[in-house]
Amino acid sequence: MTEPTDPIVELLDTARALRVLALGLNGEDGEGTDLPQGGKPGLACILRLLADNLDKNAQRLDEA
Repeated sequence: MTEPTDPIVELLDTARALRVLALGLNGEDGEGTDLPQGGKPGLACILRLLADNLDKNAQRLDEA
């Protein structure tokens, strides 16, 4: 069984993923490296997963 992770750490990971996603929409990683640009369905799926992660961790913090 895995240990539960700290919701703050998960929120920071989600924020980092959102930054990478935003940079990817521009086609670069912030350091000049080109990134592949995805289509709308893939973007929608990733945003939905990130939003679910934020909701889950916000609820965990609210219960703490």
